[in-house]
Amino acid sequence: MQNSEMYWWNEKQKLAVVEIPKNASTSFRHNFRSWPHLDSGELFKQNKAQEVIVVFRDPYERFLSAINQYMDIHNWTEGSRSKYRFDITPEVMFPWYIPNHFNHDESIFKSDVDVHFLPQNIEVQRRFYNEYPERYTFFWMSKENDVVLDVQAYLWNKYKITPPRYGEIKENAGSINIIKEVDETIVRNTYREDYEFFEHITKENGWENK
Repeated sequence: MQNSEMYWWNEKQKLAVVEIPKNASTSFRHNFRSWPHLDSGELFKQNKAQEVIVVFRDPYERFLSAINQYMDIHNWTEGSRSKYRFDITPEVMFPWYIPNHFNHDESIFKSDVDVHFLPQNIEVQRRFYNEYPERYTFFWMSKENDVVLDVQAYLWNKYKITPPRYGEIKENAGSINIIKEVDETIVRNTYREDYEFFEHITKENGWENK
């Protein structure tokens, strides 16, 4: 699987803020651009991080955002595909991504076709978490909160790190919003490991901002 993780790094505090596509990653990149933006492989190999901040998002909301971005990029609003715009059945919407939508192991979502569709609980992060769960701090992204501001307030309160920059969350998915809903069963089957991990976090760690 393609490693989709990058992180923003604070050397003084040995602090990592992990980037996950579709989890306010564009806004974090904008707001934290004064910090080094590095590949996560080195971070976890060297075992440098003393705290790892991760933002997770409801898989259903994240999937809707990703599929609308995909459709925008691939011109679903024009040409031969436009006749399917409002047909959101699995057979029409997902045949190239989910050959068997109820079998996660056969889903192309687990490949590197588009990192926006990869699960949030990906391998390198899971390995490091299993060894050092006490180093993780989890935030939840939702429509009701500005998770970038939540993270920056946390950094100031704990480390007195002045926010590198601040701007509201901005989606980079283009201007269309063709798909309003999909079959939730498909999403829950495709991202079942994410849902299981989030249940674990809720029981064992809790969420910093909810």
